[in-house]
Amino acid sequence: MSGCLGPCDLVNVVCVITEKGQTWLGGLSEFRHYEMLADWVQETIDRNHPSIPLPESLQKFIFQRYS
Repeated sequence: MSGCLGPCDLVNVVCVITEKGQTWLGGLSEFRHYEMLADWVQETIDRNHPSIPLPESLQKFIFQRYS
């Protein structure tokens, strides 16, 4: 958890850092979004497989931090 990550035009920004790099998500506005993210993290830990893609329902929140 941290303070502001920088993109001021988006609220509720999350940066996920894995072996594959950084994935930025913005505009998460419902508890279920965070719940899905936590479930995905737990699945990657349980399966010891860091390249499991984010759930499709979270894909629409991905943005390019420096575009």
